[in-house]
Amino acid sequence: LDEANSQGKVDVGEVRRELVDALLHCRALSLEVVEAFETLRGAGDRGMGMGGPMTDPQYLVRMKDDTRWLVESSLAEFLNFSTKTDPFFVVPSSKEPTSAPSNPMTPTLQAKRQSGNRRWAVLPLQASLLRRIRKAELQIMKESVQARLQEAASFEGRAESQKVVEEPKGFSHKPSPVPTPAASLPASPKVADAKAETLRLPPPEVITSIAPRPKPKSPAEPEFGAFKLIPLNVEKSLVQGVFEEYISRVPRRIASGTEKWKAINGALADEGPLGLEWFWLQRADSTASCGAGTADGLAIFRVKKLTVHFGQLLHFSVVSMDGLKEALEAVKALMFAYLPIRSIRLTLWYAEEEDGSYNLNKDVEAVMKSLYFRWFQLTNSAGIRGQVMQRPRGEPPDDPAQPSDVPCIELCLGQVWIRGSSSSSSYRQVSCARNLAMAASALRSFWGKDDAEAPAPESLLDAEAVAAWAVAKEGIIQGLLNGHLEQILTTLKSARFQASTESVDKPMGFSGGNKSASLAYSLAKSLQASAPLPEILCQAVADGAELVRRGCSQEALQQACAGLGIEELPATIAAMGAKDASFARFVVTLEWQAVAYIDESSFEVPISVAGSCASHPHPVFYLATSEDDIFVVVIPWQGVALADGEEAVFASCTEILRGMQPMEQVPYSGVQLTNLDVRRAVNTSEIADTAALGVPSDRLHVAEFSSLSVSGGRIMPGQLKSNKNEGKPYALQRPFAMCLWHADMDEINAPLSA
Repeated sequence: LDEANSQGKVDVGEVRRELVDALLHCRALSLEVVEAFETLRGAGDRGMGMGGPMTDPQYLVRMKDDTRWLVESSLAEFLNFSTKTDPFFVVPSSKEPTSAPSNPMTPTLQAKRQSGNRRWAVLPLQASLLRRIRKAELQIMKESVQARLQEAASFEGRAESQKVVEEPKGFSHKPSPVPTPAASLPASPKVADAKAETLRLPPPEVITSIAPRPKPKSPAEPEFGAFKLIPLNVEKSLVQGVFEEYISRVPRRIASGTEKWKAINGALADEGPLGLEWFWLQRADSTASCGAGTADGLAIFRVKKLTVHFGQLLHFSVVSMDGLKEALEAVKALMFAYLPIRSIRLTLWYAEEEDGSYNLNKDVEAVMKSLYFRWFQLTNSAGIRGQVMQRPRGEPPDDPAQPSDVPCIELCLGQVWIRGSSSSSSYRQVSCARNLAMAASALRSFWGKDDAEAPAPESLLDAEAVAAWAVAKEGIIQGLLNGHLEQILTTLKSARFQASTESVDKPMGFSGGNKSASLAYSLAKSLQASAPLPEILCQAVADGAELVRRGCSQEALQQACAGLGIEELPATIAAMGAKDASFARFVVTLEWQAVAYIDESSFEVPISVAGSCASHPHPVFYLATSEDDIFVVVIPWQGVALADGEEAVFASCTEILRGMQPMEQVPYSGVQLTNLDVRRAVNTSEIADTAALGVPSDRLHVAEFSSLSVSGGRIMPGQLKSNKNEGKPYALQRPFAMCLWHADMDEINAPLSA
């Protein structure tokens, strides 16, 4: 079901229904298994000899974690799966808390989402099952504890047996020396320093811009053969009448097997590069004007970006069967020449015959098969069956090479935080990294690593408390094993031990001290109590060079950051002799939900929501993207000073966005932008005040790189004209700030990037 949903093979409503049915069935069977396991365990050897799961002592232990993958699957868009142990799907059966949003703009943005305010479905849970689930969870916990105790005993037994084994004569069991950081460096430290020097850039005020990545060349125009394709050139508000006038000329046997207006109308909302393109089909030798009353055919298609990018030929029809094959061949040639797709898919719908039966139009199917369209899958809509036909892209010269995909927005950010460097090299001093959301993720990963490596809590206790700890621990384990855990828990009294008196003066507010460092620290503390930030991958390990080497091997990151010097990062980190490192990065590609092209270098994006901030003199515009959860926020900055320089951009934008209030009337229809490329090569700096970031005892460095590309996306000649909007467009002038706002980050109330 996960695979079918991720590839778009099954209708969303059907996936939701199948998922709920499957989980309810799985929950019932899982409860029966645990209860049967307990019954047969009580029967002793006689019960355990029945075979099946009962012969596997780890069966219940594995049940504890074998549903965790669901939260990372495509099915997580339907139900709120838990990231922790939840074998009986209790969390998806819980209603979402109705907490007030942190940002005043959140309710307005949720209302503007293309699919509305996303709400997970709630998995039904009968009250009669609650007691059974609680008992089953305790049984699984009991099995897990027993498994851990057995594993510990087995380990101790192996350790004892290894002590009495004699070593062979001549065998010297001495641990090999652990190489110091210096031992892993090149022979000449000067060479390593030189490599590091090449990555250091001047202060931001004098940074020279890096040339933008070259744009791919426009593909050559294909040969269409007997037909030519002509854009409709019609306003969206008028297209229904044009379509109905044309379809009335199409023979019933052809029209009945094509997509109807209802499905086409539902796809009109997307006016960006993933929206529909409309083309009349006209014979190549015709010189007449082309319109609904004279066209020989109609093709409507769009790009679908799922696991595989394909072109969906949503509607294809001709007014006569005579030219069906040549017309389809012309449409195929156009789609493969201009769209970054691996295949074309077209649905043939079953239609009612004169005798009342429903069948495919075999003549149309035969023509499609002659052009190498093959059966892909069956589908249903409103009770009518359809057959999806697919034509994979062939190799040149049979089909043109696939053109490069040019997304409207491509953003790549990377930060490598290096802790405890032993290098004597000097770096430019900064208060924090530029992107504070990524900095917060890196700090959180350091703290998590420190907690995992910290000594056991009992090691911080005195002798008397250690004895009490051991007694309480043994009592709880025995209570779990003999079924008296709940009674024991009701009699326990809390106790505290004396913690370390060492403390660090850490800023908790948004202001005070350095604004950027203060905000980064408070965001990191907020992340400790919430889920990781969306889109950002972050990990802290001892071998920072290897971590960065693996992280930079991601194909999308390599493409976005070509020429930024990321290939030198692993060697630079190794040369710094760090204790550990944290690598935070993300690459995101987005399309505008709607866009109108002005010329090759400029375009206009409709304003989804506008807001104002009392501390900022300009209106702020939220622009919708192809991801319902992500908005591009444009903040005009003319005449506004940036007090703390470029390093404070993120903090200044966050302050403005936190003070936003939605505007009741938007004075502009859209924002006019020009193509934009902002690229920064790897730049390594040293944190001036590590205590302000909660890392008081170590040197801290950060290496950053970034690449941002913004454009109108691919040219769409078949795009319908947008309806005329009231109001004039806002012509954006430099300087301005551009942020990404993610709806799932409302809890920390900060942008994803700025």
